[in-house]
Amino acid sequence: LRLRGPKAPIESGIHMVSLFSASPSEVDPRIACVGVRMTTFAPTYCAIRPLRRGESIGPNDVEKRRAPESSQALLDPPIGMRARRAISSGSPLRSTDLEPVPLILAGDRVAATLERGRLRLVVSGRALEDAVAGESFRLHDPLMRRALRARALAPGQAVLEP
Repeated sequence: LRLRGPKAPIESGIHMVSLFSASPSEVDPRIACVGVRMTTFAPTYCAIRPLRRGESIGPNDVEKRRAPESSQALLDPPIGMRARRAISSGSPLRSTDLEPVPLILAGDRVAATLERGRLRLVVSGRALEDAVAGESFRLHDPLMRRALRARALAPGQAVLEP
């Protein structure tokens, strides 16, 4: 028997494959045409141990393995991310399973600065919402008794937005 199937690159899914007789003396060498389910594999990061929802992911929690290919598969190590849902041991990690760990949590004390030329203003207040690096959040200023917008830089540090 000879096999003739889809041309590369092959994607996961159902493909039609033709089976041919290996004997050159036959007039019509085709024996059958059948549908075959194919799964492609690619390197991706998988959980080494079960991860709980909200748990931060460290270098000893994941390893690169071959797994069924997915458009949401991770190509970069997810160190510094946290699980959005419970993830079982051996499961491939997808981008939808993870979220960045916030630098600033609601209720944290934050020092926010605003610099304009030689003028530097520092406002100290409490964060009203969580924020990851570079994300905008509301900061309550107790002196002005109002919320200001700031952008997270590091834990407890931000830049006031104009």
